[in-house]
Amino acid sequence: MHFPQGEPGSRGGWPAPEVFGRYLEQLAPHRATLLEARALLVIGRASPEGTAEINQDLAGQRIALVERLLRAALGDAAPPIHAWARAERDALAPEKFRRLKVRAVLSWDAEVTRRILDPSDLTSRSGPEWDATLKTINRNVLIVPLYCDGLDFHPQPSFQGVLDPSKEIR
Repeated sequence: MHFPQGEPGSRGGWPAPEVFGRYLEQLAPHRATLLEARALLVIGRASPEGTAEINQDLAGQRIALVERLLRAALGDAAPPIHAWARAERDALAPEKFRRLKVRAVLSWDAEVTRRILDPSDLTSRSGPEWDATLKTINRNVLIVPLYCDGLDFHPQPSFQGVLDPSKEIR
């Protein structure tokens, strides 16, 4: 889910009700997939152009908005939502973003969505064009459906750092 530069900011007022509704419409086709998950991981990000403090705040604001959108779209049946704010750390290069198994790109504007999904060769883009793409794709919150919650995972003792099976950690 992508956002404009600086939005949603701490001053409030964004998104307008029609933009909130546009995001909900774009989430609707994914409702069943999201409801099948045992949990949702939302990873808030920011483009690398602001200060670390501003980017962390933006990532948090974006996570809060996505949580609101998910709860509105999924209702009481929504799985638990776990948030992680990465801000601008480990920025996704456009080439790396392209390799992700992204099922959908949701944004406030159809033209932005088209640019994000543009299949043209990223290596042929000019410096400013590549930089603009880098900033645009990192103004996002990734929504990752998790189909296991980890509660049923009981690794072998050697995976837990225990060499003596009689001292297995549970």
